[in-house]
Amino acid sequence: MGMLHAGDSRGEVTACYNAKEVVREPCAVEDYELAGRIIDELIRDMDDPSWPAEVRSLGRTLTRWRDQIIALHRAHFTNGPTETANNLIK
Repeated sequence: MGMLHAGDSRGEVTACYNAKEVVREPCAVEDYELAGRIIDELIRDMDDPSWPAEVRSLGRTLTRWRDQIIALHRAHFTNGPTETANNLIK
């Protein structure tokens, strides 16, 4: 971690790393309504112009995928294994 701080004088890499970790939080939530509220809060927070461009971009990605992420919590089903198989075939 010391090397990260030494090479990240403006804190941008640390901010991106922390944002990536926080985005994982809704995955641990069982209730789709709570997951939706968490995602909405993340989208709002990541829209702040003080964040690095990469964090704001991640917020826009969450905005585009919000409904699909919440659908995962409703159905408790993902097509991840199918997508993995498709990528292996390509």
